[in-house]
Amino acid sequence: MSKNQTAEYRREYYLNNREKKLQQSRDRYATKRDEILAAQKEHMKDPAVRAAKTAQAKKRYHSDPEARRAVLENKKKAYVSTPDGWRSRRLMTRYGITVGEYDALLENQGGKCALCERDTHDVLGRRLAVDHNHKTGVVRGLLCMNCNTKVAGLEDADQLARTFTYMLR
Repeated sequence: MSKNQTAEYRREYYLNNREKKLQQSRDRYATKRDEILAAQKEHMKDPAVRAAKTAQAKKRYHSDPEARRAVLENKKKAYVSTPDGWRSRRLMTRYGITVGEYDALLENQGGKCALCERDTHDVLGRRLAVDHNHKTGVVRGLLCMNCNTKVAGLEDADQLARTFTYMLR
């Protein structure tokens, strides 16, 4: 049999047995689902694969308005479907902590600001802000908005010393 004949035979066989082949594929996936998903997860850990997938997704997102709309709708559904969806994502992306870790910090501080020791929510009902070192990203604690605003400009040790000296006048 020549290559063309073999290719034609395979094509015809597939077309005639399409449902059977699809069912075989579904059955194989059902029995090896965990193994397949673990292999895919491991494959995605490769930085080159992740970079390629990210580039591909970004290209499609920017070039296809329908794909962009679908992505935004899915994100909205995912965040709305979980009680702390937006909050959870923001805490993880900005500070590298989970909602559980935030709650543990809050409990360790007695539900109060780490500096002024005011209650959990400020006058406007906002949660305590996550105070972190902007250079290292290390989370220091939870502060009310008032204290967080004051501390925000004091990242530099020299500036902190000058401010302390000024306040002692």
